[in-house]
Amino acid sequence: MAKQQKRRGRRGYLADFERAASGEYVYKGPCHSYREEGLSRRRALAVLWMLAAAMAGSVVVGGCMPAAGLMDCWYVILPWGLSLVAVVSVLWLMGRLTAGGEPLRDYVYRATVLQSRLRGNLVLFLAAGTLAGETFYLLRYGAGGRTKETVVFLFCTAALLVCTVLWRLVISRLRWS
Repeated sequence: MAKQQKRRGRRGYLADFERAASGEYVYKGPCHSYREEGLSRRRALAVLWMLAAAMAGSVVVGGCMPAAGLMDCWYVILPWGLSLVAVVSVLWLMGRLTAGGEPLRDYVYRATVLQSRLRGNLVLFLAAGTLAGETFYLLRYGAGGRTKETVVFLFCTAALLVCTVLWRLVISRLRWS
């Protein structure tokens, strides 16, 4: 029987599965193993999950505040909303990385480890945009009687920035073979 040609595109990884004699499909593609360099896989995932949860908490708590600018200004609302979506994307990545097991199949590795830098940069860029937009709004219009809520929003956005930088730092130090 002729060997199947490798598929391309979104479902290209399906070519890495072969039917066994029992009728079930078995993965025969390449795998990537985690190399311990200072942190075990379990500890690295625990640290990454804590940082991702802190990212999610800070973006949600900040969004629940009726802060000046977040209520009626598009250049604060838009980057905040997109950063919420980007943080959900990071949480999805973390879930898939954790559920992928050890060793990681190639298609999971490509969807998680290789995409982590892009997703972290996206959260970082959008959080910085939210912070810049809110700062600009405050300089132009003031807090409008919402000083406490605005301070909490700024603190949460700054916390999102710090957690994202730390998350990117930890995930960039993980090594796979």
